[in-house]
Amino acid sequence: MIPRTRSRRSRKGTAVLALQCGEPGPFAQAIAGIDLALWDLHARRHKQPLWRVLGGRSARIKVYASGINPGGAQQTAEAALKRGHRALKLKVGFDTATDIANLTALRAVIGKGMLAADANQGWSIDQALEIVPRLGEFDLRWLEEPLRADRPQEEWRRLRTSAGMPLAAGENIASRDGFEQVLAGNVLDVVQPDIAKWGGLTICGGLANDILTAAKTFCPHYLGGGIGLLASAHLLAGVGGGGWLEVDVNDNPLRDQFCGPVLHISDGTVALTEEPGLGIAPDLASIERCRTL
Repeated sequence: MIPRTRSRRSRKGTAVLALQCGEPGPFAQAIAGIDLALWDLHARRHKQPLWRVLGGRSARIKVYASGINPGGAQQTAEAALKRGHRALKLKVGFDTATDIANLTALRAVIGKGMLAADANQGWSIDQALEIVPRLGEFDLRWLEEPLRADRPQEEWRRLRTSAGMPLAAGENIASRDGFEQVLAGNVLDVVQPDIAKWGGLTICGGLANDILTAAKTFCPHYLGGGIGLLASAHLLAGVGGGGWLEVDVNDNPLRDQFCGPVLHISDGTVALTEEPGLGIAPDLASIERCRTL
């Protein structure tokens, strides 16, 4: 396919520049953005929604409320449920007493529903081994990035052995070798590549299928603008597998202008459309309106 060819050429053509300037991240993100645009155009040319071009059979996917911060966590969670969410993820790793109090409150709010926690690489292995056993009572669907993504696999294995709950990571893995390593092991139960940070749909689409083949749960990571969020939704619908799409519940008017049907959550799910490509035609005038808010 043309998007795959263009993506390979872009990565190869900028590799030396990224190495020379010591800033591989911006190059990877720019290439990912071009890759998403090419896939959108490719699907439009074939007059098919992107999720169907990617192999999907159902336009409906599950979502979860993300971006629930330590301050005002219960209120944020309750507001998310009113908007149609049925799954929550709390940020932890700031203060153990606060984390426990917030998890207690959110478990009460969500009942027996899906609850996850994200430490954002905030603990050392010793801290994690001390804290994680205290989280067992909350029946977490997963604990995300309890350790830094670049810590030795031995540390991750030690934590997995004692954690008693599924571990998740992937947003800060940015190489095929890195993902092949975690897919070959039994440390991660939930794997979360980010199509806007590295790889675009060309690489992460293949990774998503590899994740499912490895009998792990694919949950695309995403926080930011509406186009990337919508593209992540199409990828999840395209590969299936029963994972959840991450949806930031904090106010972001510009994101909401461009995320299309992902804005409309019903009973913990969203339904993509049959419109070609990503299914939206951005109203550029709305960007100017958002600048004045």
